[in-house]
Amino acid sequence: MPPLLATRAPVAQVLLAVIVPAVYGALCGLAIDSSKGLYTILQILAVVGGIGAGVLDHENAGEAAWRGLISGAVFGSFILIAHRLDNAVPKASLPNPQVVLAVVTALGGCVLAALGSALGARLRRRGVATS
Repeated sequence: MPPLLATRAPVAQVLLAVIVPAVYGALCGLAIDSSKGLYTILQILAVVGGIGAGVLDHENAGEAAWRGLISGAVFGSFILIAHRLDNAVPKASLPNPQVVLAVVTALGGCVLAALGSALGARLRRRGVATS
């Protein structure tokens, strides 16, 4: 298993918890303007990433939930920022008001990371994954 997020250098923590979700969110924001199918696939991968972050980076669900909340908010915000900068008609639907998307991704990230953390703890207890 990789080192936990809390044990990494601050630069690595910011990279993993803020920069990666921002860049991926921007990619999704551009995708929503070009292809509903591509946007949907990227969203499915984001769910996997949210769970994976909990499994790999956190030993307790509370810590994972906070990370998921922040990363999810950044992710959703950058979907909207990239979409706005692209200034195109979205191929997939966005909520009205659009800021609801950032709230949903923040809450979703919170839940997914916490679930991932619980799954990771269970795997570690069973010896499937070692720290």
